[in-house]
Amino acid sequence: MDESRWWQGKHSYSDREREYVFVFVGGPQAGSFHYNSRLVSPREFKSFWDFLNPKWKGKIVARDIRAAGGHGTGGTIFLYHNPELGPEFIRRFYSETDVTLFRDVRQGTDWLAQGKFPICHGCADIEEAKEKGLPVDSFGVMKEGAGLAPRAGSIALLSKAPHPNAAKVFINWYLSREGQAAVQKASGGGGDNFLRTDISKDYLLPQNQRQEGVTYLNLSHADVLNMEPIFKVITDALNQAGKR
Repeated sequence: MDESRWWQGKHSYSDREREYVFVFVGGPQAGSFHYNSRLVSPREFKSFWDFLNPKWKGKIVARDIRAAGGHGTGGTIFLYHNPELGPEFIRRFYSETDVTLFRDVRQGTDWLAQGKFPICHGCADIEEAKEKGLPVDSFGVMKEGAGLAPRAGSIALLSKAPHPNAAKVFINWYLSREGQAAVQKASGGGGDNFLRTDISKDYLLPQNQRQEGVTYLNLSHADVLNMEPIFKVITDALNQAGKR
């Protein structure tokens, strides 16, 4: 209950009432853009707007987030709700870059590693592919900041539970320092960055570390989770470009 133990000194909820769905993960979400390290220098990209450079037209592949699946969704939510990017960036990205869409999450990563496309938005398993020696990597935080994604990091108490007191005991342990430290370490992939600040973050992968001085947009709140307006902007932009 001591909110000083949590990021920015407060609890985080995804529901508007701040009563029902407690969020305990705040994983940095830098826009879900990745590159082939033999074909692209990340130093050329300081802003997300740099992806609209005509130099990269026809050279970008992206997961079609209108299909089921998580890859690229959080990154697109961040782009859409970022005041320095917003729907205008989404519209121009899908209408001006001659982007190629994929729905098989491994297809995009294969194309990126093969060099068929030097840039990918929403590719999967980039860190795993990099560890296997493939020439892929992820772009870091751009000047517009990053998002904080809840991923699978939320918890709620079901009403009419058969053993409500047992559930309360479990939740109290789960959100304690001991519980959060154990679950964060077991989360895999270098560990999700939990919002408790009094547990170790030393073993987290660099891309999962929250950085000082970076402006983070909360991607867990109910106000940003509606995907329909985003899908509409994407579909309209693709239609404008003569794509589907």
